[in-house]
This record gives sequence, structure tokens and C-alpha cells, in this order.
Amino acid sequence: MKLIRALMVLLMVSGCASIPTSSRIEVIEDVNQVDAQDSVRVIVRPPTAAMNAVQVVEGFLAANASTTDNFRVARQYFTTRGAATWKPDEIAVVEPSSINVVPVSEDLMSVSMVQIGKRDVSGRLTLFSTPVALNQELRLIITDVGLRITQAPNLAWMSYTDLDRNFQSNAVYFLTADYERLVPDFVWLPTLSSGNPTRVVQTLLAGPGGTLASAAVSAFPNDSKLAVGAVTVQQGTANVALNEVALTASESQRRALLAQLVYSLPELPGSSEIRVTAANQPLFNNGILEFSRADVARFNPDFRTVQDPFFRVSENLLARGLEIQEAVVNPPFFAQSVAVSRSGATLAWVSNGIVRRSPLTNPTAAEIVGSGITTIDFDAENRLWMVGVDGSIQIKSGSRATQQVIGVSASEKVLSLAVSPDGARVALIVESPRGRQLRIHSVSVFATTVSLGLAQRVEQFFSSVSDVDWLSSLQLAVVGQTSIEEPQVYLYSMLGGVPRALQGPTDIAQIVAAPNQPVVVITSRGEVWVYRITQWVASGQASAIAYAG
Repeated sequence: MKLIRALMVLLMVSGCASIPTSSRIEVIEDVNQVDAQDSVRVIVRPPTAAMNAVQVVEGFLAANASTTDNFRVARQYFTTRGAATWKPDEIAVVEPSSINVVPVSEDLMSVSMVQIGKRDVSGRLTLFSTPVALNQELRLIITDVGLRITQAPNLAWMSYTDLDRNFQSNAVYFLTADYERLVPDFVWLPTLSSGNPTRVVQTLLAGPGGTLASAAVSAFPNDSKLAVGAVTVQQGTANVALNEVALTASESQRRALLAQLVYSLPELPGSSEIRVTAANQPLFNNGILEFSRADVARFNPDFRTVQDPFFRVSENLLARGLEIQEAVVNPPFFAQSVAVSRSGATLAWVSNGIVRRSPLTNPTAAEIVGSGITTIDFDAENRLWMVGVDGSIQIKSGSRATQQVIGVSASEKVLSLAVSPDGARVALIVESPRGRQLRIHSVSVFATTVSLGLAQRVEQFFSSVSDVDWLSSLQLAVVGQTSIEEPQVYLYSMLGGVPRALQGPTDIAQIVAAPNQPVVVITSRGEVWVYRITQWVASGQASAIAYAG
């Protein structure tokens, strides 16, 4: 159930008893329009002449919970000039219970709170790994209608719940540097706004930002713009009219930018196909104007060609397939961890901390590529990622020397990792003084050097996590727990929201997932369990499991 907005609760607890009977209570909107029984109505009130300075600031902060008509009620707490100059393009995501309003002087109020994240001007949301203190000042003045705010930071304050109600997370797609695969980015757009298709295209034209700024690219040539002011949607088709600069792109570049549009816009309600022109001309010489995802499917980062991509080490044999009676594909060997490349051509395994790599069909030709290793994973470029017993991250690419990757601070330790299907992100399970956390880093490659971007926490749900893998470029399979339950399997969308619980067996040692494949776990007792539609099904024994890629 959606919860009553915490900022509203703060206001009602502190000030409801003094609401004047002459003031107008304004119902802004329903929180949950889909499930009527769970719907909660947000109630905010405009200022009154009787409010003192603390009440004005608290009422203003509470009114930030509604973005209706560009924060219409919140702006009523300002003077006319103050309302016109307040530009809340950035939103601070805060813990409502931490808000404290203190007078500094007769006309100056100090507001302190704990900030857990922010939505920046581009619409990208960042949740902090560690909450930070946020201190702001608001200036007031006496007017003929009571105290009003004359000056406030160009910032809005919301709880995460309020953010989730006022905005919807949407995937917008950029590309790997070689234009081979799409890379999803995530922007929070106003809920059910008719201007969202235009916002999506403008985001694509501006290029990747936030944590993906150095990990992805856009195929749109510099100075590409919309030829008209807006993207319109008619009968399920989004009409994108670009300026003449788009025609300077090569054929392959045009195909790549088309993929960005075709995958990004259908994420919005009401559009399933895209009509694209440049300078009022077709984008391609064949004259075709309308496109769907089927036309650019090769860019899909979740596309796979390997048949039977599941592998297990069972009774010291590498076996293939989810069924219990698999065909043995390799001579015997012992392993505590195993990985297979995305193409299915390369095998790697860990035995007593030693990492060996070989062709899948010829493990006797194995070479030692690492030592002191606990966990391994291949990325889309066939690089082998390794986690050391000391919590370090190493990468082995081809015959090049092993590279040490700086990922976390000295006081933290990486326990497990999984590289996303597009190769632009890596999910880490990190042991820190605050416990075990799930973090996402962008992956940047310069020449042959791989580096990680700043850590981003993508959820506020789990009290602890123990393993993770990618079910798709948009979804994670996580072994996690809240403070009141045993660890279990969850599916967590990078778009946000509450993770979906799949339950699962007890004492899970490892989880593996892959696009269009069932989630599989192995317990500390060596039991393999496969999630089939709605239930877990036992599937024999193993000491290690993996999906190709």
C-alpha cells in the first residue's frame, strides 16, 4: 500500500490542531489511481494570515509534496516576486522525520534535515550510499496577508514516497562506444505528463549524464535538435521531427540513433511506433518513415544467441542445461565458481582460489589467470572480472596483464559482482561499516583501461544483501533481506519501486540470472533450485552454477 506522505504527517502532527476554520483545505490528487482500495489522498493547505514563521516554513515544506501546476500551493507561501523567482528544478530526497525548523532571526529561518538522494535538473535520481546533512535558510517578510517567504533555495524537498508519486521512472537508451549495444539510463519524469515524449527526446539529444556520462554515448550528431517544439503522439505513433543536422550522420550512425528513439519512446504510455524525419525528409534513403523495435533488434543488450546457456559443476563435471540429466560437455575438473563468456566460447573456473581460463570445448588447454580469487564473471567484451579474497577487483582481458580496478574505499570490501548485459554497469555487493549494501557503478573503458564511476545506491529496501545477478539490463535478481525476515530472492527493477519477493529456499549460497532465462539458486548444501513461473523446482546438485555471459 502506498503510505501517506511523510511530509504531510509531519505537518498534521505539528499543526493540524491549529488549522483555522476559515482556511481552505485543498485536495491535490489521488496517490494511487490504479488500485482504488489502496488510494490515499494528499491534502495540503495554503498559508493563512495567522501562521507564525515556523508554521509558514513547515507548511511550505509540506506543500512541496505536490507538483500540481508547477507547485501551485507551495508558491502561495511566497511573495509574488519570490514565487516567480523560485525554480525548484532539483529535488532533495529527504527523511521527513529529520526535518527541523529553527528561527535564526525575525526574518530568517534555518531548516535542517537528512538528505538521502536527489533528482537533478536532468531528471536523474541519485540515492546516496550514506545520507548527508542538508542545511538551508529561508527568508520571510511581513505582508498584508501575513508572513510570506521572499527567498528560498532553488530546490524542492520530498520524501522518496512523494517523489515516486509525482514522478515516474523511465528508461532512455544510449549506446556503448562502439554503437553495438543500447545502454539504459533512467530519468524521473512528471507522472502522466503529455510533455514526456519531448522530454525523452531532449534527454537523448543532450547525451548521457550522471553516472553514465563517461560510460555511454549518443549517436546524435552535435547540434542535433528538434525541428519543431514538441514530439507529438497520434494513434500510438510518436512523431519525431529532427533538424537537418541529423542528415550529416553516417548510415550506421543513423541506425544507432534510430535505435535510441525506438527503444526510449515506447517506454512511455501511448506510443508503440516511431515516425522519424530530418529536415522534413526520411532519415534513410529507402524512404521508410515509421519504425518499431523489430527494425533495430540487434541493438538490444538482452539479445542472446547461445542455446542452453546454463552450466553447472556437478560431481566434478561441467554439465550443460537446466534439466537434471545433462550432457557432460567437458572432461572432469573441480571448481567452486564457474563462468562462461557471452558467446559461449570461453570457460573460466575457480579452484582453491586459482582461476583458470580455457576454450569451452578444451579445458585441458587452460591457463592460470589469477590467484586468491573467490568470484568471477565475464562481461560483454569477454573480459574476465575477478573478486579477490581481500575484496579487490581485478580484470583479465585476452593476453594483457591483469588490471587492478579501484572500486571501493579502503574500509570496504567487495564480496560479489555481476556485470550488466550491456557492459556499462557492474553490480557490487559491498561489506562496509554500515553492513552489506547493493551498489551500482558505471564502467568506463579508455583504450585498454577499465575504471568504475562513483557508487550509486539504487534501492532503500534491503537491510542486507548477499548476492546479485542481472536478469536483464533493467532488472536485478538479488538475495537480500529486510530487518524482519530471513534472506530470500527478490527481483528489483532499475526503474525503482518495491522489489518483488520470490521467496526461495533457505541458506542460499549463490544466485544466477540471465535475459529470458529463469532465476536459479544454489544452497550451501549444494541443492540447485530453479524458479519456474510461480514456484521453485528442485534441479539436482552442484558445487557452482553460471549462465553464459
